[in-house]
Amino acid sequence: HKSDPYWVAPGGGVESHDKTLHDALARELAEELGADYEILFDAFTLKHHKGGKDLVEHFFVCRLHDYDISLRYGPEFDDPARGEFLPDAVDLTEDAIESINIKTEELRDWLIANLHMLRMLQELR
Repeated sequence: HKSDPYWVAPGGGVESHDKTLHDALARELAEELGADYEILFDAFTLKHHKGGKDLVEHFFVCRLHDYDISLRYGPEFDDPARGEFLPDAVDLTEDAIESINIKTEELRDWLIANLHMLRMLQELR
């Protein structure tokens, strides 16, 4: 059974060898995108309870310079039953963001609330 497509930000857990959140971010962006990027700033933190655990998710705004999906690695890419993980550029408009199923709602809401600033950052390339 194929589920409807949805969009997520790259991410995952902090591993024991990650000394900082930025180390974890670097590893996740390498694993999921083979990315060349720069961190612009910490965007927001989301705290929730899932599966009997208290979770904290940290979201960052980064400038993606380049990526190479042939360099990505991890269990999600080895098992076709887990679906496809395809990078997709989304226009920085409210209509574009609202037209796709972004996980989580908090990320979608943050993007919409900060569109003006994100567009300004995009123009500064």
